[in-house]
Amino acid sequence: FCQRSRMGGCGDDKEDEEDDEVVAVGLYRLLEEAKGFSKPEISGFRVGAVAVGESGTSYLGGNVEFRHQGLEHVIHAEEFAITNAINHGERSISHLAVSMAPCGYCRQIISELAEASQLSIWISPSKKPTDIDALLPSAFSPKDLGGRGRLLSEQAHELELVEVPEEAWRPLADVALERANRSYAPYTRSPSGVALMLSCGKIVGGGYAENCAFNPSISPLKAAIVAVLSSQQRLEDVEKLVLVEMRNSSVSHESSISSFSRSLFPRAQVLILQCEQRSAALE
Repeated sequence: FCQRSRMGGCGDDKEDEEDDEVVAVGLYRLLEEAKGFSKPEISGFRVGAVAVGESGTSYLGGNVEFRHQGLEHVIHAEEFAITNAINHGERSISHLAVSMAPCGYCRQIISELAEASQLSIWISPSKKPTDIDALLPSAFSPKDLGGRGRLLSEQAHELELVEVPEEAWRPLADVALERANRSYAPYTRSPSGVALMLSCGKIVGGGYAENCAFNPSISPLKAAIVAVLSSQQRLEDVEKLVLVEMRNSSVSHESSISSFSRSLFPRAQVLILQCEQRSAALE
């Protein structure tokens, strides 16, 4: 779910304080709506988050937990909202509001964002924003691994499928390939994407988003799940899944996605496709 919003401008100190209060009130009102996306099947604890993109659109997210699954599959509220913004093509986030202070995992994700140092972070009920340098001092950052670019920066990997699938699978394969081409994988150079088809015929997708600390990386399946839930659809309605990933890559999602999807989408058909860069295909 996303919606257009307007955030405050600039002025003298008093005006800035007033602007801060106006922004806080608007964001915190949206937090209550964001909690509606929360599915805390294990903890029973609802968290909401709102990410405001450079377009002025607000992207909502809630924490999502999966009963009888490992906690590594949990989607944090901030992770949901940020991924929602990525799925809609945003190139930066100007404001991030959360109903609780971000955990360390989410602070690491935030630090990976393009223009992260300029991001205003609002922790309810404070009327003053903070920033990632205050929340995560002395951070391990992309520059420590020689990373180029940042999460949300434009990506274009020039990938193509090694083999074209049957006609019935091509619409999903096209979406998964497009998401792989837009995915963020500077550390392993293993871009990947997932497409899901729902019983209504709707197709949604998600791309891989790496983190310099590795563990907070967002899998392409997580990103696709966010696309389903943010469009207010049901996971149990997923009927087909396509994963597109690099041939002979150092990181593969095939095993983990196949295992998790069997439990999450028991009726779904799964297809794994390989891709390669166009320059490699011509050799």
